[in-house]
Amino acid sequence: MGNSIYERQNEDSLLRCLIAQRNEYTQAKKISQTKSIMALVYIAFLLVTPIVDCELMIALAFLFSVSLVVINKHVDSCIRFHKRHAASIQQYVDVELFSNALRSNKSEWGELPSQTDLAETLSDFANADTSSVTNWYSDYSSLPNELQVFYCQHENTRWSYKLYKSFLRFQNIVCGLGIVVIFISVFLINPRIISFICFLSWISPVIDFAYTINKEISGSTTQFEKLNLLCDRIEKKIKDNTSISIKNDLIVLQYKIKECRETCYLIPDWFYNKSKSKYQDSEDSIAMNLTIQMKS
Repeated sequence: MGNSIYERQNEDSLLRCLIAQRNEYTQAKKISQTKSIMALVYIAFLLVTPIVDCELMIALAFLFSVSLVVINKHVDSCIRFHKRHAASIQQYVDVELFSNALRSNKSEWGELPSQTDLAETLSDFANADTSSVTNWYSDYSSLPNELQVFYCQHENTRWSYKLYKSFLRFQNIVCGLGIVVIFISVFLINPRIISFICFLSWISPVIDFAYTINKEISGSTTQFEKLNLLCDRIEKKIKDNTSISIKNDLIVLQYKIKECRETCYLIPDWFYNKSKSKYQDSEDSIAMNLTIQMKS
């Protein structure tokens, strides 16, 4: 096995870490989907309430709205746990690759999962099919080691930014259409002003939920946009002085990438998988063009 990141990334233990990381994110996404389903059920319940127009349904709507607030707090705690664990596993993979390439001490790269935690996590994936996570990073092996690390990190931030920007557009379209359909339905079913005001009070937790999701996606998009700008500044620094070491910049950048992974909104797997091949082809093309330019 060679010393380049491109070759080392396909070691079995690192591939199993990537599978474990993906599984942790998937668990968090499933919990998040349950949260979304509860919100959709609540919306359906609200649409039925004006039709039935009885005190019991009104009371149940109020109880449902209060329950959502309580349940969401517990659900959010579970999601945060899985996201942080997934981010720590990915950080371990990156640090293994990057610290080896730079011949640096792993402790410089921040807190990593313990060996016991890794052993327990990977034990569930001893016979896992790792073909879907091979060649995680594009091929920068012909570049100096510091540049290999930097362009792998930049690939991370660029990929994520494009994905989140695309999902934010999709989310805005869906939310816009949803609001129009719901309000038209309410007016058609029961056009009375009192019923409409009651509907607005009942649906407030759902509006707050949708707004929170949109804000999270927008915030995650902004986070990765800022990381891309940081990468641009590092690249300019390299261009201005090719002999200067950027090791400290790379470590700082990696800290920020981990923070984003811990806090960013979880893109659904179906949306990620839909875009995966297109984005990977784009990144491979970028890597090939970069290496050609560096050699010329």
